[in-house]
Amino acid sequence: MHEIARHAIHSSETLEMAMETLSRMIQEHQAWFNENVAENASKTVSLKPVRKSLQFQSTLLKCLHLRSKAVEERLRNEINLVLSTRTSGARESC
Repeated sequence: MHEIARHAIHSSETLEMAMETLSRMIQEHQAWFNENVAENASKTVSLKPVRKSLQFQSTLLKCLHLRSKAVEERLRNEINLVLSTRTSGARESC
C-alpha cells in the first residue's frame, strides 16, 4: 500500500507542475496577445480559440489534481486502518 501511496503522491506532484507550466503558458499567451492585437487584428479571432483551449486544459488539470489528492487521502486512511487493525490484533493475541 505504501508503494501505491508513493505513486499517488508522485502523480499529484506531476499534476501540480503541469498546472504551473500551463498557467505560465496562459500568461505568456495573454501577454503576447495583448502586445500584438493592434498589429494583427485579423489573427486575433483565430487566437481566441487557443486561449479557450488552454483554459479548458487548465481546468481539466485542476480537476485531475483534486481527484489525485482525494485518492492520496483515501490511501492514507486505508493505510492507517490496516496499521491500527494490526496493532489492535497484536494486543488481543497477547
